[in-house]
Amino acid sequence: INTNTPFFFKINAIIFVAALLLVGNILGTSEGSALGEYDSFQQEGDVRRYEGETLSYDISFLWFDKAATATVSFYKRADHYESLLIAETKGFVGWFTSYRKHVYRSTFDILENGKRLRSNKFEREVIIGSSKDRTIHHIDYATHTHRWVHTKSDSSVIALDEKGSEEIPAGTNYDDILTAFYNFRNSAYGK
Repeated sequence: INTNTPFFFKINAIIFVAALLLVGNILGTSEGSALGEYDSFQQEGDVRRYEGETLSYDISFLWFDKAATATVSFYKRADHYESLLIAETKGFVGWFTSYRKHVYRSTFDILENGKRLRSNKFEREVIIGSSKDRTIHHIDYATHTHRWVHTKSDSSVIALDEKGSEEIPAGTNYDDILTAFYNFRNSAYGK
């Protein structure tokens, strides 16, 4: 796997989302259930059961209450499924980080009779103050091509930073952070 492509995201973004998941699992525990489980919890099944679900997180850090918020949603659009994650810093932490905001959107293929998702388009936008860093990935498994466009903008000036493509090796699936989130929740990678 070529880890020098923009498809492999910065480790801080992965750690950020992993922290959200950990916080959500801890907060989502109800009495009488195991850590991370809730009354209607299913460890595996058809991923379409998440349709219409929105998970909301309030994140506190040390003595900073509600330092950030995040929502992740899974929904159906016409003939495909999508997920949207919006996370942003608030209050003093927001001021200190220039009110950093991450927006991730993924469009999925459903595989293996609903057991697994596969990303066919992934959009990543990071907003820090008045600057935006945006990457759009198109993953075409029919032509075995992964294409991406990366732009940066500050105020009203948008500049193309990078554009590229690479061949997808046969039998390889690219999973972005949202695809991986739902595949992990559905035990698609194993128990």
